[in-house]
Amino acid sequence: MYKSIKKTTRKFLNKKEGIAIIQCGLELSTYSVFADVTITDCSRQISLDFNAYDAKEYDVKLEKLELIINELAEFYTTMALYKKDWVDEQESRKVVRNKKENIVTSLNDLLN
Repeated sequence: MYKSIKKTTRKFLNKKEGIAIIQCGLELSTYSVFADVTITDCSRQISLDFNAYDAKEYDVKLEKLELIINELAEFYTTMALYKKDWVDEQESRKVVRNKKENIVTSLNDLLN
């Protein structure tokens, strides 16, 4: 005999403050699948549903979820790949900004 399943998970996305979360819910019954993912961050929210009422529709929803996971994984890889370049650029800008500030300070000292 088929057993109904209900599972919900919630993870907080910020470590110290804020209310950003990802929540996933799955409820399987004899006639339907109710599945949803909700992501909130500050005042924004995105909700995706993966509800299905037959096996074919269930497969479509699994493919949709797999595509989302793969795209997010690729996005993560791309962000991680370019992090060092971005950080180096930020550090370089700080050095230039500090040099400009030191020149301005030196000029002010000379003029006073």
